[in-house]
Amino acid sequence: MIKSISYFLAFLGFLIPVLANSQTPASNDNVFGNLHNAQSLTSFYKSLNNKKPIHILWLGDSHTASDFISGGARDALQANLGNAGRGFIDGGIPYKGFNPQHVQITTEPELKTLKSFPLSKSDGGPFGLGGYRAIMAPNGTYTITYEHSYDNFAICSRALITKDNIALTNVKTENDHITCATSQINSNQEAEAIFTIKGSEKFDNQIASVGMWDNHSGIVLSSFGVPGSTLKDLSARDDISIKNQIAVLPPSLIIIAYGTNEGFSDTFNADEYKNLLADQIKRFKKLAPHADILLLLAPDANKAALNRGDDVSCKNLSPELAGKYPQISRDELGAGFYIPPNLAKVRNAQIEFAKSMNIAYWDWYNAMGGDCSASNLSLLQDREIAGDRVHFTKIGGTKMGQKLADDILAAIKYRLRH
Repeated sequence: MIKSISYFLAFLGFLIPVLANSQTPASNDNVFGNLHNAQSLTSFYKSLNNKKPIHILWLGDSHTASDFISGGARDALQANLGNAGRGFIDGGIPYKGFNPQHVQITTEPELKTLKSFPLSKSDGGPFGLGGYRAIMAPNGTYTITYEHSYDNFAICSRALITKDNIALTNVKTENDHITCATSQINSNQEAEAIFTIKGSEKFDNQIASVGMWDNHSGIVLSSFGVPGSTLKDLSARDDISIKNQIAVLPPSLIIIAYGTNEGFSDTFNADEYKNLLADQIKRFKKLAPHADILLLLAPDANKAALNRGDDVSCKNLSPELAGKYPQISRDELGAGFYIPPNLAKVRNAQIEFAKSMNIAYWDWYNAMGGDCSASNLSLLQDREIAGDRVHFTKIGGTKMGQKLADDILAAIKYRLRH
């Protein structure tokens, strides 16, 4: 039986490397598999020599939200560089299918979630890294169970004083931000850790994120994904709230993984997107001055060719698999799939920007197999892409995360030898 350590928190509102078994993709001193401009990750490489946790912060859309790809990378990197913690996740259960790996979430009653996306329907108030806030009921409970216990636990929240169970929202905007509180714990990593956060009659507690990590060297990978979102949505989140969250455990690497939803848009503009990339890279370099940036290129994704004039360039769903995807209409099944033309434009803009600014980037599209790989991977017996030809299954996402980790580990191994 697994021993457990339980922590009951009254929420107040304020709050080297073992690389011998890693694969080594074909490389030169700057390209490792699908990882390009690898020499730019100087801060990340230096962090490997410290006796402190190596924090990787991963921001993205629904591909990140599933935690399949980030989870595969987390497990592979921790297996080679050490496990220093699960990292941070969104507070509450912000969307259907929220299932971060190595963590279980239960709430009583169900927590209401405030959302930053879409921008036109934002619930307002400060949003940080994750783009969500979960509201605690006055007598509610929110329980987080980690597979392993670590040395530190943190809660990042927005807290409003309440009167007669009504939140007093007349807080000056310049003082209304997400803040974080950290607790140190005498951990036993072999035991699971259970935290129960209780609601308060005095505060309207809106939890943005929770996290757990160790003080020793090793990988901590935090991932925040908002389904349907774009880089523009990330740009609208509150700088001070993000800075407060980052300050709890400063990252040495920030992975930015957007592009799919931009590529499905009919109004994509490459010049505007490169300007937005420049603004966001500059912003995060200021918010996390000791972190390098790794840009993930837009992956392949395919769209149902409902318009008979569309170029049906990818395979139809086979009759044997058609019945397994009830969410896809018969028209879609018969029409075939094609690659949204703006996806390549997004990818080209990302490459041009990364090369001009000497930013590291990972060619996710090529790692998948290029054009129509989303369709091809969905037709495997153990399918790696779901029937929508966009989203990864856990099998496929884990493999893709491992590929990214292999390329990062190859770059690290090269740096150790030179």
